[in-house]
Parts: sequence; C-alpha cells; structure tokens
Amino acid sequence: MVEEIEPRILYSADFSPVLLDPAPAAPVAEHRIVDATGEFAAPAAPEQQARNHEVVFVDTATPDYQKLVDDIKAQSGAQRQFDVVLLEPGSDGIQQISATLATMKDVSAVHLIGHGADGQIELGAATLNFESLLKNASQIQGWGQALAPGADL
Repeated sequence: MVEEIEPRILYSADFSPVLLDPAPAAPVAEHRIVDATGEFAAPAAPEQQARNHEVVFVDTATPDYQKLVDDIKAQSGAQRQFDVVLLEPGSDGIQQISATLATMKDVSAVHLIGHGADGQIELGAATLNFESLLKNASQIQGWGQALAPGADL
C-alpha cells in the first residue's frame, strides 16, 4: 500500500527548459506497478513481434524444385517461418492445398509454385484457372479460414 505522508512542494531555481529550448519536448509519462509487497514490479517485457507464418506449395513437376525448396527453407528465421508442402504429381493439387490449409490458422501468406501460363497454374494433376476456380469455389473459399487478416495469396 502506498500513501502520502504529507504534501510536498519542490521549488527549483533553474530556468525552465521550455524557455531555453524553442521546441519543447512532449511530456513523458512513466507507468510503474507496485506488487503485493509494496515494491515496484519489474516492467513487463515488450511483446514479441509477431512471426509471419507462410505456407509454400510446390508442384514437384517444376524443374529444380528441390533447389527452390532449399532456398525457401534457408529464408526461415526469427521473423518468417516457411512451411513447404510438396504437391504430389498424380494428385489434385487444389484438394491437397485445401486439406493442408484446413489444419492451419493465422497463415500470413500462401505461395504457389508451379508451371503456368496466362491465367493458369499447374498444381499436381489439377490446373488452377478461371473454370476450376468456379468449379471449386466453395473449396477454395475455405482456404480463407486458415488465413490471418490481411494475408496474401
């Protein structure tokens, strides 16, 4: 418990720092917490910066895909975590992506690596294009459940 014994007034003979400095500094407030013993508690550590969790889907039909995977994994660090998922060549890549993302939360980015052309990308045995987007709209819409707000695809 902290209580005031008697009011105190402190006078100073120094010039006001406002008069000496034409650009006055903004007042700074200090926040301290007193614990149950009456001592000042240690300040809480600043919250750790959020770590980006990114998922990379790689079609194994892509030339030198293993070199790409190794380069991506080498970029994982304190600020970014990469999960690399290899798409099986004989399977529907859209279904593989859906199954993988169904088990995840707060993904900040999803990357798709594979062969493509204007308006389409090969994902395993499936092609992601306008027609397959329409055909699999509800399944692809479900990918959003794994994404964090503001995530990229």
